Amino acid sequence: GNAVTNLPAAPKLLWSYSGGVRSVSSPVTNGSMIFFGDNNGVLHAVNSDGKAAWKYEAKSGIEGAPLIQGNMVIFGSLDGHLRALDVKTGREVWTYRTENQITGSPNIAGTTARPTILVGSYDYNLHSVDAATGKGLWQFETNNFINGTPAVSEGMTIFGGCDGYLRVVDTQKGTEVRNNLVDVYIAASPALRENLAFIGDYEGSLHCIN
Repeated sequence: GNAVTNLPAAPKLLWSYSGGVRSVSSPVTNGSMIFFGDNNGVLHAVNSDGKAAWKYEAKSGIEGAPLIQGNMVIFGSLDGHLRALDVKTGREVWTYRTENQITGSPNIAGTTARPTILVGSYDYNLHSVDAATGKGLWQFETNNFINGTPAVSEGMTIFGGCDGYLRVVDTQKGTEVRNNLVDVYIAASPALRENLAFIGDYEGSLHCIN
């Protein structure tokens, strides 16, 4: 994550929190709360003093970082479900099911009036889901697993997959605008800067694509 304040010259540990099991999910923050998942399928909500606020048991590993959207925290798990929980209470708001595991993080797209959630799955599809209701809007099928998080810019989403393509898809229509064949597994998430996309592949190359 990033800090909006200056860091001290000599940082000191303020607190630590243990979920009790291994975690590969990066933490995200919302005001004074911190959220992350663990490999046993528990989503942890931690207060800024390091004390647990609540826990939600998805019962399937959570590898991607959660997404905060409004008053919801949204995350995928290895059972193929995308879940939205109330930030304050951990109460389930909605659940959306894909046909295979979700390892990457969801991302936000759409408009301010109607935000949508994008998430890739091992069912070969990129899924668009209504953020308010959890209803599926469209699916875009690729030729292999989608591991990473789709990036979003100016009404387009850019993402890679194990079919070796970096694809650009219209976030409203779910139709492909263009693609670039890298021809190597792409499990990472693209980084965007202006009109450039940066992404690494399984052979150790870093690609910069217009």
